[in-house]
Amino acid sequence: MRRIVLLCLFFVCFNTRAITCEHQPNSVFFQPWNTPNLTQEQRQQLFAHQLAYATRNGYQEIILQWTKYGEVNFFSDDQVSWLYSSIAKTQTLKVVYGLYMSPDFFADLNKSDQLLASSLATIRSHHHQQAKQLLRNAPSAIDAWYLPEEIDDLNWHTPQRQTLLKRHLTQVVDDLHQLNARIPVYVSAFFGGKGDPEQFAQLLNELHQSTGVTWLIQDGLGVHRTDAIDTKKYLAAIAQTIPAQSWRGVLEIFSEKKILTASGAETEYCPASKASIKKRAIVWCHATGLSPTIVFSLNQLAPEFEGAAPTKQERCALSSTLLLNPDE
Repeated sequence: MRRIVLLCLFFVCFNTRAITCEHQPNSVFFQPWNTPNLTQEQRQQLFAHQLAYATRNGYQEIILQWTKYGEVNFFSDDQVSWLYSSIAKTQTLKVVYGLYMSPDFFADLNKSDQLLASSLATIRSHHHQQAKQLLRNAPSAIDAWYLPEEIDDLNWHTPQRQTLLKRHLTQVVDDLHQLNARIPVYVSAFFGGKGDPEQFAQLLNELHQSTGVTWLIQDGLGVHRTDAIDTKKYLAAIAQTIPAQSWRGVLEIFSEKKILTASGAETEYCPASKASIKKRAIVWCHATGLSPTIVFSLNQLAPEFEGAAPTKQERCALSSTLLLNPDE
């Protein structure tokens, strides 16, 4: 009799988890680039096409990974960019505004703590100025801020680095809340199997508790970084450590390829197959009991239309490709 009860409890728990994991993502990342082989009008047409595709397919929120990249400001006061014009016409999508992305951020992680601290101070200054500018002229309501500096499991092991990171996030959040206290702050985290999953989850939770940031957890399944077992360990540790309302899952819907061209091998982030995306969603479900709510990114989600350059689908369909992600 006891065995029957245990079996029933098992199937109830299993079915509850399966139902929970049926939710589809409703948010999508977008990386703004001034693609050199497209005119401003063509960029605007392409982005409008992608936004319309996302809306038709049930997406309710877009996360702009940055609004200023190096010296390129997509929301400057003195000119109207293709990105600004497209967002201004968006009626139904919520918009999360990424702030400043330093092109040198990842390289600066290899520098001394003192030099990294200086780099982070510069980033904070840019964040503050960009947020002030967006509060003046953003063409839509600001659903949240997003900080483009992604936090990994490699570069923040030492107590000194962790103190530096805590100080950075605390100061950024305080600055942003002084401008507008109601707007939440999102930050991404990703892992490459470079540390202990539980320790990484604990670090993220401590940073959440001290700063209030919401973590966007990237699964890393679009690149050949960690295998599914390691990914499950990281995701499970995060789900067990960080309060559920304080993190969101990011499902990577691309697969990294090397495309062989006349000038050599070039990296392309191609749309993953439906079977691969389903397999990755199952990893999330088994590890956390939840579905990811965000996909990365719009460029792989929405098919491009024919334009001045070969579309991503055409480039990825080239016969001379080397697939770097083994799950395709």
